[in-house]
Amino acid sequence: MTLAQDAQLSPQVVLDEMKKNGVTHVVWLPDGEEFAANVGQILAQPRPVFVPLKVVPEVENVPIGQRRRWQTRTRERVLADLRAELGVG
Repeated sequence: MTLAQDAQLSPQVVLDEMKKNGVTHVVWLPDGEEFAANVGQILAQPRPVFVPLKVVPEVENVPIGQRRRWQTRTRERVLADLRAELGVG
C-alpha cells in the first residue's frame, strides 16, 4: 500500500509506513496549534523528520483574470526589501 492509495489512513498506519521506509523520526500532531507549540522541538530532532499535517485547501472559484492580485510588489522590490532587512547589499 502506498500513502497515496488511501487518504484516510490512521495515524498508526502512517507512522509504521514511514518508519518502514527509513524515516526514523515521525511526529503525528492532531492540529496546527499543537504543531506550532512544538515546532522548535520537532526541528531539533535528527533528520529526516516526517510531520503529516492536514491542510484545508483554499478554493477560489473566480476566473484567473478577475482575481485580486496578491503580489503587490515587483521581484526587484521584494529583493531590495529582503536585502535591506538582512542588512546586505
